[in-house]
Amino acid sequence: MPFDDTTKTKINDWVKKKTDEKISDVISDIPSDSLLYLISLVTFDKQWEKPMLVIGENKESMKNRRDLRFTTESGEKKEVVYLYSKEDFFLEDENSTGFMKFFKGGRYAFVAVVPNIEISFKDFLSQLNGEKLYNLIKNPELIPVYTDIPRFKHEYSVDLKETLKKMGIKRTFDSSAELNDISDSSNDVYISKIPNRSIVELNENGMNVTSANAVETKEEAVEEFEDIRELRFNRPFLYMIYDTEKGLVLFMGTVVDIK
Repeated sequence: MPFDDTTKTKINDWVKKKTDEKISDVISDIPSDSLLYLISLVTFDKQWEKPMLVIGENKESMKNRRDLRFTTESGEKKEVVYLYSKEDFFLEDENSTGFMKFFKGGRYAFVAVVPNIEISFKDFLSQLNGEKLYNLIKNPELIPVYTDIPRFKHEYSVDLKETLKKMGIKRTFDSSAELNDISDSSNDVYISKIPNRSIVELNENGMNVTSANAVETKEEAVEEFEDIRELRFNRPFLYMIYDTEKGLVLFMGTVVDIK
């Protein structure tokens, strides 16, 4: 197959088909010295075990709510659509609070964490590491928690090359990569770029994550618990998709602005 615009179109059409037309242009151009493309796709499309309510659609969802704006990382306040739900799993450490909400099937869960009001989101992220994150989410407390979280959809494009280099993976991206065995070419072979497109959408019914590289409802009596928490995600927060069986974070992102 020649590496020209025809190949670019075929690759993008394949990605478009496999992502239900959510992503259509993972590759923008094919340089003349390109040798190989590896395309990977990740999709996650799950319904909530217990659907959320759109705040404003009924009286219960508007109870005790005055300000429904979201404060962005820059301090701007924006009118957004909030989703309300009563959850059962509360998360807390010295710097943050959050909740865990299960998708249908019970294996996978959505986790949202917001730093304490006195901690900036930038400082929160700089202090976060794998151990702290694991300790936060591995043992959620069985406490009723009422949550307000914005409905959002984010599209994200980035070349992962620089990200991986910052993580210590450097030789792969220059002439010392030692990848010549994959080609008969006498020239040095190395990875030039890793374009990534991700689309994340959270709404009252569930969550959809699409990424390309070149959830029986029952009611529980709140009165049985003396401790009830309320969480309002009206400022930047961290979210994850968590595999509760494997104890693995499958996807992680942040919401710092809502457009």
